[in-house]
This record gives sequence, C-alpha cells and structure tokens, in this order.
Amino acid sequence: MTQYASSVPHRLSSDAVGHAPITIGCILFDVDGPEHTCPDEWWALEKKKIVDLREIMPGIVAYRTRGGYRIVGTICPVEVNTQKDADDWTWFYKTNVRWLHRALGVAADMRCADWQHLFRLPYVRRGLSHERLEVLW
Repeated sequence: MTQYASSVPHRLSSDAVGHAPITIGCILFDVDGPEHTCPDEWWALEKKKIVDLREIMPGIVAYRTRGGYRIVGTICPVEVNTQKDADDWTWFYKTNVRWLHRALGVAADMRCADWQHLFRLPYVRRGLSHERLEVLW
C-alpha cells in the first residue's frame, strides 16, 4: 500500500515528482516491536497508546504485524508536484513521528518519511503462510 494516489497505473519512484499527478490522502506509520517482533505483552501496552491516539484523532486504524504494527489515518489531500512539495511532505511526516513519540510514547519509524514508501497491508500472504493478525478499527 502507498500513501499516495496517482493516475499512473504502476508504482512511482521519487523521479515521478513533476512528471505525474501525485496526491497523498492518508498517512501510515510503521512501529517496530522489540527486535522486530510483536510479543503479546508489548502489543497489549501499545494498544493502550492507540486507544489514547484515537481520543485525539478519531478514525485511525491500527493493525498488528509480525514485527510490530502500523497506524493508518486519513489526512487532507496533499499534492506533490515539485521537489519542494516532496521535501515538505518529509518534514510533515517526521514532525508527526516526533509528536507521536513525545505525546504518546509511540516509536514510529522515521525512515518511512518518503512519500512513495510502500507498506504491507494486513492479511497479505507471505509465501505459503497466511496470517490474520489483529486490526483495531
């Protein structure tokens, strides 16, 4: 899954800025658990943080992964038409990551700040296994 939408029918790279219409309509945060695992005890503590976040930002969705969890929220559409727009998105994203950490203790991954970052969706098959991990609506 990407945070952006475009009329171009394939994955975009950073080179697409200025050449393809790009609109970002949601924001996703990747939170890694200890040693990239998601033990039940840790997940129970993180779920409390998600409940607190929902008090501030109703409508967010979080889903558990093998290595932690992701937070998904809608935002007012952001157009990425220039390199400055892309840089502004990176600044906006990193500012939100810092806020999540300061306000709620959520340690989202700062490395996911590029507008074209790909995120795996819940219930996606990996090889032959099929996992149905918890989703908080």
